[in-house]
Amino acid sequence: MLTSWGFNLGTDPQLVQTARKQMLETRPTILHGDLEEITCPTQVICGSEDKLTPIRHSQYLADHIVSAELAVIPDAGHMVMLEKPEHVAATLEEFLTKI
Repeated sequence: MLTSWGFNLGTDPQLVQTARKQMLETRPTILHGDLEEITCPTQVICGSEDKLTPIRHSQYLADHIVSAELAVIPDAGHMVMLEKPEHVAATLEEFLTKI
């Protein structure tokens, strides 16, 4: 499912395999009940074509973290930081200038 939903079509297959291996080795979790306890400025980033975690889930995070902003990166899937690193970096740089 990761390879078919996690990346946008046309992503380098080697990048997909590397990310898949790393994800299988790491199992992060988010405790939704704790989101409102996050009080520091937070940038939530997602890809517009994310089929693994649709935008509504990122919107949920942004809505429940006190000082959060949501940025949707166009033409990127779930692995937005690997697919569009320059766009993600620019988004983070802009966010950091505000805090």
